Amino acid sequence: MKEQKFKTEGVTLNYVEGPDTGLPLILLPGQAGTWQSYEKVLLPLSENYRVFAIDIRGHGGSSWTTGEYNFNLIGNDLVSFIDEVVGEPTVISGNSSGGLIALWLTVNLPQMVKGIVLEDAPLFSADWPRIKDEFVYEVLDKT
Repeated sequence: MKEQKFKTEGVTLNYVEGPDTGLPLILLPGQAGTWQSYEKVLLPLSENYRVFAIDIRGHGGSSWTTGEYNFNLIGNDLVSFIDEVVGEPTVISGNSSGGLIALWLTVNLPQMVKGIVLEDAPLFSADWPRIKDEFVYEVLDKT
């Protein structure tokens, strides 16, 4: 696995990429996590997938930016990453808040998402109207 950098609008994302052995798989760690949290599974996963493990903006080797950290900013970082680095529809696996980002990508970029794995994502409630008062509503709200 080779550590690399991808520069997009105002931020540089740090990531590792495995060999091109199949369907792309993006791994998104939880809040305060880095790509290294996936270190033990990178080689086994790379036997069947082209694995990308990413440090989200403000984490690990990625740029620390001033201002807000929200799903639209982080999600758009990853939209650019998928378009310019991955270049094809991908499976996205996200742990905790990384799962919420995976969900945001699925809602906002469905043509580039083959599937998602939500690893302990804090979705809380899916019942309307309670969902409006919960965290997940911020992820699904496209405005």
